[in-house]
Amino acid sequence: MGSRSSPCRSGDDRRLAYEIDHVKRGTYYLGVLRIEPQAVQGLRRDLEYSTEVLRYLLLQDDKLLERIEERKLLAEKRAKEQAHTGRRGAGAGRGERARRR
Repeated sequence: MGSRSSPCRSGDDRRLAYEIDHVKRGTYYLGVLRIEPQAVQGLRRDLEYSTEVLRYLLLQDDKLLERIEERKLLAEKRAKEQAHTGRRGAGAGRGERARRR
């Protein structure tokens, strides 16, 4: 399987709930990784020893990447349907029906 990642999204710069090593503000990042289970230990070690990472949280969700891909495909399908029908948004049909009455 190897490893795979999606683009990392940078969150906003926030005041931390509590000071960590005299640091009061931090930037939150969200990344989705698909890695072998044995590689998690190495990633955890790298995060622990990094001087730039104050805190981290690793979660395992076996279905997350599938759900992300499903949402992406659904959004593309909806965009194609809207382009094909000439509609703009979900409520576009309501105004057309109201005029026909």
